[in-house]
Amino acid sequence: MPLSNTIVPLFPTVPQVPGVPALLRKAGQANSAVVLLVADALIIANMFDPPQWGLYTQGKAPALVPDSVIRLSFRAEARISNAPQEKGAFMSYNKVQDPFNGRITCVIGGTNQNRLSFLNACEAARQSLGLYDLVMPEIVKVNVNVVHYDFERTSEHGVSMLTVDIWVEEVRIVSGPAFSTTAPQATPADPTAAPTQNGGQVSPAPAGAGGTAIGYM
Repeated sequence: MPLSNTIVPLFPTVPQVPGVPALLRKAGQANSAVVLLVADALIIANMFDPPQWGLYTQGKAPALVPDSVIRLSFRAEARISNAPQEKGAFMSYNKVQDPFNGRITCVIGGTNQNRLSFLNACEAARQSLGLYDLVMPEIVKVNVNVVHYDFERTSEHGVSMLTVDIWVEEVRIVSGPAFSTTAPQATPADPTAAPTQNGGQVSPAPAGAGGTAIGYM
Protein backbone atom coordinates (compact mmCIF):
# COMPACT_ATOMS: atom_id res chain seq x y z
CA MET A 1 0.00 0.00 0.00
CA PRO A 2 1.60 3.30 -0.98
CA LEU A 3 2.25 5.79 1.78
CA SER A 4 0.55 9.13 1.68
CA ASN A 5 2.59 12.22 1.08
CA THR A 6 4.06 13.67 4.31
CA ILE A 7 4.05 17.44 4.62
CA VAL A 8 7.37 18.66 5.99
CA PRO A 9 7.07 22.03 7.80
CA LEU A 10 9.32 24.86 6.63
CA PHE A 11 10.49 25.55 10.18
CA PRO A 12 10.97 22.99 12.98
CA THR A 13 8.39 22.71 15.71
CA VAL A 14 10.41 23.40 18.84
CA PRO A 15 8.74 24.43 22.10
CA GLN A 16 9.69 27.78 23.64
CA VAL A 17 10.89 26.58 27.03
CA PRO A 18 13.85 27.58 29.19
CA GLY A 19 17.11 26.12 27.94
CA VAL A 20 16.06 25.93 24.29
CA PRO A 21 17.83 28.47 22.06
CA ALA A 22 15.88 30.91 19.94
CA LEU A 23 15.08 29.25 16.61
CA LEU A 24 13.20 30.23 13.48
CA ARG A 25 9.77 28.77 14.27
CA LYS A 26 7.91 30.72 11.62
CA ALA A 27 8.63 33.26 8.93
CA GLY A 28 7.57 36.22 11.07
CA GLN A 29 10.37 35.56 13.55
CA ALA A 30 13.21 36.06 11.10
CA ASN A 31 13.78 39.66 12.17
CA SER A 32 14.00 38.67 15.85
CA ALA A 33 16.68 36.11 15.08
CA VAL A 34 18.72 38.72 13.19
CA VAL A 35 18.50 41.06 16.16
CA LEU A 36 19.74 38.32 18.47
CA LEU A 37 22.65 37.54 16.16
CA VAL A 38 23.68 41.20 16.02
CA ALA A 39 23.49 41.49 19.83
CA ASP A 40 25.67 38.41 20.24
CA ALA A 41 28.19 39.81 17.77
CA LEU A 42 28.42 43.06 19.76
CA ILE A 43 28.97 41.18 23.01
CA ILE A 44 31.76 39.14 21.43
CA ALA A 45 33.36 42.29 19.99
CA ASN A 46 33.28 44.03 23.37
CA MET A 47 35.10 41.08 24.91
CA PHE A 48 38.18 41.98 22.86
CA ASP A 49 38.14 45.71 23.67
CA PRO A 50 41.06 46.91 25.81
CA PRO A 51 40.13 47.03 29.50
CA GLN A 52 39.57 50.47 30.98
CA TRP A 53 41.88 50.26 33.99
CA GLY A 54 44.62 52.60 35.10
CA LEU A 55 45.68 56.21 34.92
CA TYR A 56 44.45 58.35 32.02
CA THR A 57 44.88 61.97 31.02
CA GLN A 58 41.87 64.24 31.05
CA GLY A 59 41.89 63.88 27.28
CA LYS A 60 41.09 60.16 27.78
CA ALA A 61 44.52 58.98 26.66
CA PRO A 62 46.62 56.55 28.75
CA ALA A 63 49.02 58.49 30.94
CA LEU A 64 51.11 55.38 31.64
CA VAL A 65 51.20 52.41 29.28
CA PRO A 66 52.25 49.22 31.10
CA ASP A 67 51.93 45.68 29.81
CA SER A 68 49.01 45.13 32.19
CA VAL A 69 47.33 46.49 35.31
CA ILE A 70 47.00 43.72 37.88
CA ARG A 71 45.53 45.64 40.83
CA LEU A 72 43.77 48.90 41.59
CA SER A 73 43.10 50.03 45.15
CA PHE A 74 40.97 52.94 46.33
CA ARG A 75 40.57 54.49 49.79
CA ALA A 76 38.31 57.34 50.92
CA GLU A 77 38.21 58.60 54.50
CA ALA A 78 36.46 61.22 56.59
CA ARG A 79 37.32 62.57 60.02
CA ILE A 80 34.94 63.69 62.75
CA SER A 81 36.11 66.64 64.86
CA ASN A 82 35.67 66.18 68.60
CA ALA A 83 35.93 68.68 71.44
CA PRO A 84 36.51 67.62 75.08
CA GLN A 85 33.84 68.43 77.64
CA GLU A 86 33.58 68.21 81.41
CA LYS A 87 33.70 64.89 83.26
CA GLY A 88 35.35 63.03 80.40
CA ALA A 89 32.63 63.79 77.86
CA PHE A 90 33.20 65.04 74.33
CA MET A 91 31.22 66.74 71.62
CA SER A 92 31.33 65.91 67.90
CA TYR A 93 30.66 68.98 65.81
CA ASN A 94 31.97 68.50 62.26
CA LYS A 95 32.94 65.92 59.63
CA VAL A 96 35.81 66.64 57.27
CA GLN A 97 36.18 64.76 53.98
CA ASP A 98 39.82 63.86 53.40
CA PRO A 99 41.21 63.62 49.85
CA PHE A 100 40.87 60.09 48.52
CA ASN A 101 43.87 57.98 47.61
CA GLY A 102 44.38 55.33 44.96
CA ARG A 103 47.05 52.82 44.06
CA ILE A 104 47.65 51.19 40.69
CA THR A 105 49.86 48.12 40.39
CA CYS A 106 51.34 47.80 36.90
CA VAL A 107 53.51 45.15 35.26
CA ILE A 108 56.05 46.09 32.60
CA GLY A 109 58.43 43.71 30.85
CA GLY A 110 60.10 43.55 27.48
CA THR A 111 63.50 45.05 26.86
CA ASN A 112 65.57 47.21 29.16
CA GLN A 113 64.53 50.23 27.09
CA ASN A 114 60.84 49.44 27.63
CA ARG A 115 61.27 49.28 31.39
CA LEU A 116 63.41 52.42 31.42
CA SER A 117 60.83 54.36 29.40
CA PHE A 118 58.06 53.34 31.78
CA LEU A 119 60.07 54.33 34.86
CA ASN A 120 60.91 57.67 33.25
CA ALA A 121 57.19 58.23 32.64
CA CYS A 122 56.44 57.43 36.29
CA GLU A 123 59.09 59.89 37.47
CA ALA A 124 57.82 62.61 35.15
CA ALA A 125 54.26 62.08 36.43
CA ARG A 126 55.47 62.26 40.04
CA GLN A 127 57.18 65.60 39.42
CA SER A 128 54.32 66.97 37.35
CA LEU A 129 51.44 69.13 38.60
CA GLY A 130 49.17 67.67 35.93
CA LEU A 131 45.81 66.19 36.79
CA TYR A 132 44.78 62.71 35.72
CA ASP A 133 41.76 60.40 35.90
CA LEU A 134 41.72 57.17 37.87
CA VAL A 135 39.69 54.91 35.58
CA MET A 136 37.83 51.72 36.44
CA PRO A 137 35.14 49.99 34.37
CA GLU A 138 32.42 51.06 36.82
CA ILE A 139 33.56 54.54 37.86
CA VAL A 140 36.04 57.29 37.01
CA LYS A 141 37.69 59.40 39.73
CA VAL A 142 38.83 62.70 38.26
CA ASN A 143 41.48 65.23 39.32
CA VAL A 144 44.19 63.05 40.81
CA ASN A 145 47.93 63.66 40.91
CA VAL A 146 50.77 61.14 41.16
CA VAL A 147 52.44 61.53 44.56
CA HIS A 148 54.48 58.32 44.89
CA TYR A 149 55.66 55.25 43.03
CA ASP A 150 57.81 52.33 44.10
CA PHE A 151 59.11 48.97 42.90
CA GLU A 152 61.40 46.24 44.20
CA ARG A 153 63.87 44.05 42.36
CA THR A 154 65.62 40.95 43.69
CA SER A 155 67.50 38.08 42.14
CA GLU A 156 64.32 35.97 42.27
CA HIS A 157 61.78 38.62 41.31
CA GLY A 158 61.79 41.68 39.08
CA VAL A 159 64.89 40.97 37.02
CA SER A 160 63.16 41.01 33.65
CA MET A 161 59.64 42.10 34.64
CA LEU A 162 58.90 45.03 36.93
CA THR A 163 55.91 45.37 39.22
CA VAL A 164 55.41 49.07 39.93
CA ASP A 165 52.97 50.58 42.44
CA ILE A 166 51.80 54.09 41.57
CA TRP A 167 50.02 56.15 44.24
CA VAL A 168 47.68 59.01 43.42
CA GLU A 169 45.85 61.55 45.56
CA GLU A 170 42.80 63.69 44.94
CA VAL A 171 43.37 67.34 44.10
CA ARG A 172 40.51 69.70 44.91
CA ILE A 173 40.25 72.75 42.71
CA VAL A 174 39.12 75.87 44.52
CA SER A 175 38.45 79.35 43.22
CA GLY A 176 40.82 82.14 44.17
CA PRO A 177 39.63 84.80 46.63
CA ALA A 178 38.08 87.93 45.21
CA PHE A 179 38.99 91.26 46.81
CA SER A 180 37.29 94.62 46.41
CA THR A 181 39.05 97.95 46.99
CA THR A 182 37.17 100.71 48.80
CA ALA A 183 38.42 104.28 48.41
CA PRO A 184 39.20 105.74 51.86
CA GLN A 185 37.61 108.96 53.06
CA ALA A 186 39.86 111.98 52.64
CA THR A 187 40.81 113.39 56.06
CA PRO A 188 42.85 116.48 56.78
CA ALA A 189 46.44 115.79 57.78
CA ASP A 190 47.54 116.54 61.31
CA PRO A 191 50.35 119.12 61.10
CA THR A 192 51.85 117.83 64.37
CA ALA A 193 52.08 114.19 63.19
CA ALA A 194 55.47 112.72 62.34
CA PRO A 195 56.13 112.06 58.65
CA THR A 196 55.97 108.48 57.35
CA GLN A 197 59.37 106.76 57.26
CA ASN A 198 60.59 103.53 55.71
CA GLY A 199 61.79 101.42 58.62
CA GLY A 200 62.90 98.24 56.79
CA GLN A 201 63.72 96.59 53.52
CA VAL A 202 60.99 96.30 50.91
CA SER A 203 61.03 93.55 48.28
CA PRO A 204 58.81 94.57 45.39
CA ALA A 205 56.95 91.74 43.62
CA PRO A 206 54.93 91.84 40.41
CA ALA A 207 51.19 91.67 40.76
CA GLY A 208 49.83 88.16 40.23
CA ALA A 209 47.34 87.41 37.49
CA GLY A 210 43.82 86.51 38.52
CA GLY A 211 42.29 83.15 37.74
CA THR A 212 41.67 79.76 39.27
CA ALA A 213 43.97 78.52 41.99
CA ILE A 214 44.70 74.83 42.43
CA GLY A 215 45.33 73.79 45.99
CA TYR A 216 45.15 70.80 48.31
CA MET A 217 42.35 71.12 50.81
